[in-house]
Amino acid sequence: MPTYDGTILDDGGAVFNVRSAAFGAVGDGVNDDTAEIQAAINAAQAAGVSRHGATVLLPPGKYKFTQLVFTRGKSVRFVGAGQSATVLAHTGSNDMFVDSGSGTWAFAPHFEGFRVEGSGSASAFNFSGGINRNMRFQELQILLNQEGYDEQEVDGRVHDGFRLPACVSTVFDQVEVLDARYAFYLSHYDGTPSSQTTFRNCKSERSKRGFYIQGTSTNRAGGFLFLNCKTELGAAENGSNGDVGFSLEYGNHPVFIRCSSEDDATQAHYALSNVEAPQFINCSFSGSATVTSLSLVSCKGAQISGGRAAGAVTVDSASTALIVDNLVLGGAGESQLSVAAGSYDIAVMTGDPASTIVARRKKRLEEYYNASSGGAVQRFFADGDTFPRAVDLANGVRQFGTGSAAVDATSWERRGAGAIGTPSRIVVDDGITVGGGLKVSALLGASTNWDPPSMAADAAASTTLSVPGATTGSVVIATHAQIGAQDILISGHVQAADTVRVVLHNKTGGTVDLGNGTLRAWVFVP
Repeated sequence: MPTYDGTILDDGGAVFNVRSAAFGAVGDGVNDDTAEIQAAINAAQAAGVSRHGATVLLPPGKYKFTQLVFTRGKSVRFVGAGQSATVLAHTGSNDMFVDSGSGTWAFAPHFEGFRVEGSGSASAFNFSGGINRNMRFQELQILLNQEGYDEQEVDGRVHDGFRLPACVSTVFDQVEVLDARYAFYLSHYDGTPSSQTTFRNCKSERSKRGFYIQGTSTNRAGGFLFLNCKTELGAAENGSNGDVGFSLEYGNHPVFIRCSSEDDATQAHYALSNVEAPQFINCSFSGSATVTSLSLVSCKGAQISGGRAAGAVTVDSASTALIVDNLVLGGAGESQLSVAAGSYDIAVMTGDPASTIVARRKKRLEEYYNASSGGAVQRFFADGDTFPRAVDLANGVRQFGTGSAAVDATSWERRGAGAIGTPSRIVVDDGITVGGGLKVSALLGASTNWDPPSMAADAAASTTLSVPGATTGSVVIATHAQIGAQDILISGHVQAADTVRVVLHNKTGGTVDLGNGTLRAWVFVP
């Protein structure tokens, strides 16, 4: 580790060691090193001539301090020897790391490789003087030691881990915050919201709210990536649990990948309000019968792919275009998937839930199938074993369509996980366009056993079978199980409503007796 001061590095920056003779920090955990560290910061900011800026170096040790100030528009790297080696022990009630001046960071600061031990009555990083752009926080542990959520404000002061309004193009990497009011609080500054910020391998433990991002109705926070992040909402010293693990208000396009929220919450583990196109990929949603796993309020285009929800996933009637794909619903929540009527376009459910909640989920599934469309385009597909034996075919639970227009489910049957037997009738709203223009509104099918009579050379034989819904002019495809390599032509047409005629024509040059076999006909209704 360098011990020199003022040396210009290849990138144009310089290193300032707080333990050097020029500054004289002790780092023994007894002496107050605030003035010495601040002097090194001031020197580094004055010498910063590159995008990387000068470096303030904190060798292993425990440094007592009250408050450190960073000037906006100055670039500086504030670097320790690692979370277990470099400790900054805060005393007093002031916020720990603050900014001076106003405006956008020209070259933003970089904090890396140390642990902060808070006094319990202040925020760790509070940069509220302007837009916080291009900052980086890496390998940090913030211990705030707040006494309880009912004491979240002391003399008008809050103790958050990171209080960064208008946090733009910033990276949090391997950052852990314990015992805060809000671990990560990213709001807006003078109407400018936070945006394009990444959290990688970050954690909040025993905080009232873990990740809290807030935009405005006219300026939304957007472009957030949460990768492998976690909140643990365990009880603070006063015995109360945190409210929400991940919270986002007025935002666009947040992506959550392999994130989790654990322990009991008082409100919800994930709570999104007025958010467009949020994505959840292989996330864990904890919850219980009384605490929501995921709450979506006035959200558009949400997509949940994979993962597991232990409590209820609730979507209000103002939300639209929900896609749920391969989400396992488990636990004992009262309503595992509660989607208000008219609030989803497509919902795909797969997985293997606990057997104790089959009856409850069957009820909810029936409500979806029988719900009024409310003007929205609605579909619901159930695959795999998410709803084991939950679709009661014998009693006419609707399979496709919406409201009273739902078609008859007769002749459908389950054949193992993910399989559905051959239907006698499929009706598709507004039809399917095939190839260059063939539009099909319904695909109908029927089968019967038929033993055609013996046919001399160039002779024909025919029969009819009933296909309810068939109309004249429809396309018909027919097969017979006994036709093999022989030159036997088979054709079909709709002879009259609901009736298909199938004709065999012997082109072998000799007499043929096919024998008994299954005759099948498919009718494509235009």
